[in-house]
Amino acid sequence: MFRINHLLKLKNTTFKFFTRSPLETSKILAVQRIQLYPQARFYSKDGDDIDKKVEDIKDKACQSKKPKKEHPKLVLKECKPIDIHPCRPPPPDACSRLPSLEETCPKPTSQSECPQSKPEPPPECPHDETSKWDNYKNAAWIGLLITAATLGALYALGFFNKKEKKEILAVRKKVKRVPVKDPKNSKDIPNDVPYLLIGGGTASFAAFRAIKSADPTAKRIAYLEDGYEIHYNKCLIATGANPKMLNVFEVACADPQIDQRVKIFRNIFDFEDVYDAFEESKSVAIIGGGFLGSELACALARKGRKRQKEVYQIFREQGNMGKILPEYLSTWTTNKVKAEGVNVLNNTEVIGVKFENEGLHLILSNGKSIRVDHAVIAVGVEPNTELAEKSNLEVDPELGGFLVNTELMARSHLYAAGDCACFYDAKLGRRRIEHHDHAVVTGRLAGENMTGQANPYLHQSMFWSDLGPDVGYEAIGIVDASLPTVGVFAKATDKDNPKAVVTETGEGIRSTTEAAEQKNEGDCKITKKDNLADNYGKGIVFYLRDDIVVGIVLWNVFNRMSIARQVLKDESKYDDLNEVAKLFNIHED
Repeated sequence: MFRINHLLKLKNTTFKFFTRSPLETSKILAVQRIQLYPQARFYSKDGDDIDKKVEDIKDKACQSKKPKKEHPKLVLKECKPIDIHPCRPPPPDACSRLPSLEETCPKPTSQSECPQSKPEPPPECPHDETSKWDNYKNAAWIGLLITAATLGALYALGFFNKKEKKEILAVRKKVKRVPVKDPKNSKDIPNDVPYLLIGGGTASFAAFRAIKSADPTAKRIAYLEDGYEIHYNKCLIATGANPKMLNVFEVACADPQIDQRVKIFRNIFDFEDVYDAFEESKSVAIIGGGFLGSELACALARKGRKRQKEVYQIFREQGNMGKILPEYLSTWTTNKVKAEGVNVLNNTEVIGVKFENEGLHLILSNGKSIRVDHAVIAVGVEPNTELAEKSNLEVDPELGGFLVNTELMARSHLYAAGDCACFYDAKLGRRRIEHHDHAVVTGRLAGENMTGQANPYLHQSMFWSDLGPDVGYEAIGIVDASLPTVGVFAKATDKDNPKAVVTETGEGIRSTTEAAEQKNEGDCKITKKDNLADNYGKGIVFYLRDDIVVGIVLWNVFNRMSIARQVLKDESKYDDLNEVAKLFNIHED
């Protein structure tokens, strides 16, 4: 009956376990165990106590017979406190590391002394004091290098030069460069020289080189400017030309404020003056539509495009270089100039100039007016012939310049060369040329003739002009828009522009590259003329007088000047100039 009751209680307890929470279940289980264990006896309590006593007596008897074993006491080695720094070597008495229990006392039953562990070499400390300072120094040097590189980059970009530029411009304004006499006093010039060169331009320099190569005994060049009398054997006049000034500006420049803002453009000093004026201004007007005016307008417009500077070009012709190019080509060129950012005012003249609002107020012939900061006059030049009046030298009444023969002699032992010489061309008649190639060749020829030779001037000099990187031309002979012309054009390629020529040859002076051109006069491709639709990319323009070619313009065609000279030399009448144009290979790919 007891077992049944006991089982029933166990059943009831188990059932309750599933109906309560785990915490309540654990509490009830502990209480039940306390209640059940005393009652879980299947025999009498006295019997259990007797058995327990018997067992205790046996254990005590066994223990009295066996000898007592004393376990050795674990004696730890006495450790003294030491100061261990993470970045300093440990003291010699200290162990390199703390021993483990197994190393000091392998077994608790064995009586042995704590063995000393072998000292290990101290590891290298990554936080050594010296290495820490080295790191600081390296970081400081790297910082200085980065700072220096940053400052250098800013300086290269012109960050620190803005104030410097203004100061330079101010200095240039205050101290304007002017030509210096050398020597300053005419008495310092010898009064007896074998060769006297009057002028210091390209023609005079070319004559000097020719004289030096032909007569090494010539050691001095004298410049006569104040009337000082010098005895000479041979003399060259190479005084060049002076820029023209329009009457309306000449009268207006009586006002100092206007005179300060009107510039001319001829020599290096004029260039510096115009450049400084352009840098400090927001708008500039170029007066003139010829070579110099058109080139200057394109260059300034391209330079000032990013800074939104206004560039005006004013001229009375129909289009740019209207006195040189035929009308259709001049109009096409004007559109190209406008594409460079120039505000072209053609068929217009300046009829009045006023100073208003810290600028120039230009009154135009079309009834309009514009306001600009500066005006640059580029309307051509006139030969410097001041010496003619006192020397009784002849001057051409139409072309200007000292009259000379084919040997460039104005009088016995007196020669003239360059822009101031009006020479006789055996094929084209009386001429005067104002270009670089002409100055070099005539100066050299005059120098050779001054040293004893008597060579005539038969060279056909060339000239060139570039209007930006995409349009350029070379010309030879009499190039006058009033003459009848025949143009043969073809489709241009990427190689048919001034930029490509300069890139290929590395030379900007076109007359210099002429010496390296290849002469392929008999070898040319014959192809049909391209359909251009008024796109004058490249071509040849022939200028005719009495049906004979007297002038040629090579439009975006370069290094073919030897062929053009041969055409002028032949003096032939051609039935079809298209066949002549094929000699220049303008249709080749």
